[in-house]
Amino acid sequence: MIIGFKFSNYRSYRDEAEFTMVAQSSEFNSRAITTCPINNGEQIRLVNVAAILGANASGKSNVLHALGELSQMVRESLTYNPNHPIPFRICYGLDRECQRRPTEICVDFTTDGERYLYQVAALDRIIVSETLSIFKAGGFEPIFKRTDDLTGPLTIDFEGNGVYDTVDLNLLKNQLVLSWIATREMKGLQDVAVYLSELTILTPDRLPSGIAKQNFIAERYFDGVESTLCSRFAKVLQIADPDVAEVVCRRHEDSDFQLPLSIQEDVRRRFIEENRWEFYLIHKTDDHEETCVLPFTLESEGTKALFILLPPILYALEKGLFLAYDEFGAAVHPSLLRLLVNLFQNPKSNPNDAQLLFTTRDASVADFNTLRADQIWFAEKINGCSDLFSAQDFEDMPINAPFEKWYRAGRFGALPKFSSIDHIFGDL
Repeated sequence: MIIGFKFSNYRSYRDEAEFTMVAQSSEFNSRAITTCPINNGEQIRLVNVAAILGANASGKSNVLHALGELSQMVRESLTYNPNHPIPFRICYGLDRECQRRPTEICVDFTTDGERYLYQVAALDRIIVSETLSIFKAGGFEPIFKRTDDLTGPLTIDFEGNGVYDTVDLNLLKNQLVLSWIATREMKGLQDVAVYLSELTILTPDRLPSGIAKQNFIAERYFDGVESTLCSRFAKVLQIADPDVAEVVCRRHEDSDFQLPLSIQEDVRRRFIEENRWEFYLIHKTDDHEETCVLPFTLESEGTKALFILLPPILYALEKGLFLAYDEFGAAVHPSLLRLLVNLFQNPKSNPNDAQLLFTTRDASVADFNTLRADQIWFAEKINGCSDLFSAQDFEDMPINAPFEKWYRAGRFGALPKFSSIDHIFGDL
């Protein structure tokens, strides 16, 4: 589980931004909390859901991007050539000094009962430092440290196992030691690399568009049309629209496509992959005695959004994964959005301690006691620089404050500021 992470000199964040899922001691809405045991006998209380609110262009999405680009790099860096840029190296652009400073990311997490701290700092194509530590009694102890003075060979010090350089490990300066560990049997540390590489970060730029998006989601998350996930997927859609009698998801095999032999193979493959899945809903007629099939293109935008939103949620709940979602529920009703959030806060729907982090502009998700103070975060941009802060940062903040009302009243900041209409349409 993710305990927290921090980063600096990244996109709109010049200074260090720190985020945590550590819960307060309050027992209010205790179903929102998981007590996570650690092998040294300690326990840590973590929230299962956290939301980041803020105006457009405030920096909400960049928090998710930081974690997603690190996860991508752990998964892929061994495929890089020497000129491949570091994915998370997008430094703060409004201060020239930041171009000379590294971008830094640090993740605190647990897997298999152990707590780890992973830290990495990078320039454009060089990992300046990389450290993996494990939590023991008294604090974190390094497992390996990597340093690069930018002039000599890269040095990697495995605690108790010697010092190596890039030649020894056949690593480039833009490749992670943790990616290398994922291919080796080293005291079970592959699980650390796998955990970070499998973080699910869904932002619009990470998904294809149109019908291809639906096929991508289905291919990735539907393990057969008769699976439990598909059944739950249909039930949530029927909650959203009670007039839906049946949800049909059908996967076509290559042999189902009868295409002219004259079509080029690459065009043929692309057509098949883009049309492999067929979705449609069977609706009840007004008298409820007959049914009607509607083409998916005629369904509402909210229903289409649920086809993208639901499978990753249900998959994360089934597997006990960490899921981060940008602009979560932007096209669904606030009541349905709260239902989806509460799936992560109910032991029956979330028996494996999955976690959800999401950004939203809809403050109503924090109402009706859905979220506690330690689950609500804000992003705000001032003079071009983003700041990330928690509802807990405000003095004497009750755990069950009326967050929507207070947020809309400007009590937390992080609201959009608009010029007057006269400024837009005044004389030129």
